[in-house]
Amino acid sequence: MASSGKSNIFNAAARAKARKASLIDSTRMRQLLQQGPDSIGASIGELGYRAEMDLYSSRMSGADAVEAALFHNLDNDLAEVMKFCQGHLRDLVAIYVERFDYEKAKTVLRAVNGGASDEMIEAQILPSENPRNAVWLNIIRNTEGLESHDRNSLGKSNEED
Repeated sequence: MASSGKSNIFNAAARAKARKASLIDSTRMRQLLQQGPDSIGASIGELGYRAEMDLYSSRMSGADAVEAALFHNLDNDLAEVMKFCQGHLRDLVAIYVERFDYEKAKTVLRAVNGGASDEMIEAQILPSENPRNAVWLNIIRNTEGLESHDRNSLGKSNEED
């Protein structure tokens, strides 16, 4: 579906550049990579991710908390960027943003196919603290398993071989 209306490329570019300025620079990133997971978590909190780190630190620690916090922040940032894009620009940006939804869809499929419990997925893979995970968690809760359609990896029926 193509969006109608005029794109706001210059406004969106200025807003995106302002957001980019708040990202961790390469020097700070190198410093972070030399720290341990718990130290990285504390440093990430100091660098503008405090709300997300506080949200997850009550039940996660180390790399798990950092990963959950950063993905939560990414989801929020992508939603904000989509809000300030209009017209054709919004369609183009949506292609990039949907990439992250596809990753979550693959996670859901792997989890359901692998027999992971709903609780484990909600606690470790797609934390329920992130409201953008709700749709995926609902799919997992309402799916018994993947049904085999007697197809090989190329999508052809095995009976046609």
